[in-house]
Amino acid sequence: MKRTSLKKALLDRLDYRARDKCEQKNHIAPQLSCKNTKAMAVGPSAKTWSVPKSTKRLPTHGYVFGTCVTKSGGCVVAILAGRGEWLLQYFDSNGSLLRANPTRQTKNSKCYEVYHVQETPEGHIAAASRTSVTVWSKDGKLIFEHGKNMFKFAKMIAVRSSGEIVVSDTDDRSVNLISAAGQQITKLSCTFQCPVGVTVDSNDNIIVADWDGKIRIFDDCNEIIRTFGTKGDQQNEFDCPYGLAVDCEDNIIVADMWNNRISLFSFEGQFIRYLGYDTARPAYVSVSTRTDVNLKRLLFSDFTGASLIMFDY
Repeated sequence: MKRTSLKKALLDRLDYRARDKCEQKNHIAPQLSCKNTKAMAVGPSAKTWSVPKSTKRLPTHGYVFGTCVTKSGGCVVAILAGRGEWLLQYFDSNGSLLRANPTRQTKNSKCYEVYHVQETPEGHIAAASRTSVTVWSKDGKLIFEHGKNMFKFAKMIAVRSSGEIVVSDTDDRSVNLISAAGQQITKLSCTFQCPVGVTVDSNDNIIVADWDGKIRIFDDCNEIIRTFGTKGDQQNEFDCPYGLAVDCEDNIIVADMWNNRISLFSFEGQFIRYLGYDTARPAYVSVSTRTDVNLKRLLFSDFTGASLIMFDY
């Protein structure tokens, strides 16, 4: 397949009709008490995200989808290499490519599509794979496939400390929870327009980006506790918020795709600052969360899938 055809196929998969239905009303839910945040040592925090000390474009070989900064300081990237060839690429902490594992169950089987990736507590890689969720060992072996053919379009993924997997199904307009053992799949009780980015913070709160211009936060009992944002281009507004991440102070990082920016908000939904440079159409975003080493890293890919940028602060 030609590169131009691949690019067109990627663009066609986004549902722009959802953008025209975004609500204009801003809603701030009552703030409820939550657990005390964990003590943060030297990991990235609100003071971190000012001017990056270095910027590096990582050498990917294909169209970039999901990104994940691992506990070791390296990263894992979901790649569409062409002709139905999907890869999980592994980079070390210096941004050097270590290996690329095809997402096949057997040598001659069809590749699983992989749109977003996240490291599990066991060090495996969980991936949103369109019609299911897959879990891979670092040597490229398929460990589990959860919810086979139960999803319309599993797009993004997060993992709680218990191993429970959170996955957004954009075409079903739902956010699903898969138990750590994979035996039970439930849905968050909420009406979404088009949920995309999902992440979890240090207290296992779930944060969801919806194309209606809102960020919704659910507590560790899966009850909604806060909503912020509306459609627009001002500081507390979004135009198709896409990828999400949290730093070591549970501040929320939002890839605000059509506003061409990455923004930082407090857990309470207060705007702090804009992050990053040269962030045209940011899509997937990930940050380091280790507190035992002085690693402050932000990784993002753009909407076209043409680049993967690593900022160190």
